Amino acid sequence: APRSPAPAPPPPADPFAAHPDPFAPAQPAGNAFDVSQLDSSLAAHDPLDPFSAPAPPRAAVVDDGFVDPMAGANQRQSGPADDDDDDAEFQPQEAKVSLQDTAPPASTEAAPAARKKPPSRDDTWTYLQTLQKHDWGAKIEAATALKQLAFDADASYKDGLIRGGVLRLLMTMLKGAPAEFRSKAIEQACSCMYSMAREHMPSKLELAKVGAASTLVGYLDHEAKQCRLNATAALYAVSCGGRAICKDISALKPLSKLRSLVNPGVGRSAQDDQLQLFATLLVVNLLHVKGTASERLERQELLLEMQRAYDDATEQQVRDTITLGIKRLQKMDSKKERFKAASISGAGKVVRAASFGRCGRKKDSSSKPSSQTGFGSGAGGGGGGG
Repeated sequence: APRSPAPAPPPPADPFAAHPDPFAPAQPAGNAFDVSQLDSSLAAHDPLDPFSAPAPPRAAVVDDGFVDPMAGANQRQSGPADDDDDDAEFQPQEAKVSLQDTAPPASTEAAPAARKKPPSRDDTWTYLQTLQKHDWGAKIEAATALKQLAFDADASYKDGLIRGGVLRLLMTMLKGAPAEFRSKAIEQACSCMYSMAREHMPSKLELAKVGAASTLVGYLDHEAKQCRLNATAALYAVSCGGRAICKDISALKPLSKLRSLVNPGVGRSAQDDQLQLFATLLVVNLLHVKGTASERLERQELLLEMQRAYDDATEQQVRDTITLGIKRLQKMDSKKERFKAASISGAGKVVRAASFGRCGRKKDSSSKPSSQTGFGSGAGGGGGGG
């Protein structure tokens, strides 16, 4: 009979069958750790494993009675610079105050001159052209006319004056006046700047842009009182343009000059009253930016001067503005006192802990016999058991 063919040999075994597929998804075991638990818990810290979860920071007071000397030092505390930081919530508020210029002297001997016609808006372009000429008497009269027109003018009229270059012309007038016209030119140019910047933000920003602040600060101690008054009023109006402008003014260090104006002394006149008013309002704005009144003694003296100015003020709006400055000074002192107390307390803890070391905890002498007795009895008991 014919022989049946031999059965085919079995296929060779897969050499990788016995090993799990490294690319297959892992099958979690019954007691496998669920990764979602990481959202609510951390693995226990192993001190010998540098890759394990870190231990939570040690508290200052622990169960063994030891006080960590560096625990308070590691905590962030507000430094002295925080006390001088800007008051982010403060925005300068402008008080509606009129500026009174010196009245022209009355003539007793000569016949009264013909009264000049009041300035007219129709002559505005003529005034601007006059400011560009070299006749200083005419320039001073043109600045005086523009000051009167701009004081209660609407925003559109002041915008037109800015486009006409009036503020830059006034700056040129301040810097280039000859000696015989200098005081009168400073007086009328600063007064015109105040009329422009009064309740008009574009004028404030433009004056800050042309560098009027540094020029006006130089006139705060001018020999002529009316020049000091008009320069202070103009600088106050510019400072109401925002915290950034107040920062620039504070960097010029005008506080020492302003303090002499805030406290005029005895024998004061109506000009002294207005000087005190504008200087105090300007100080209030500057107190809310960094770098103003950084010394404690200076703040205390300034606080007394501002309280005196508050008593002398007659308008409620002015008193409210001065109150902001008084509160700011008190807040600055309270911050510095809290920081000083916290620093002294933290330094005391560090010194005490460093002096006593980690053995700063007092040992209870009454517990020594009992612990020794317990150790001895335990040893004896262990020996008896052996």
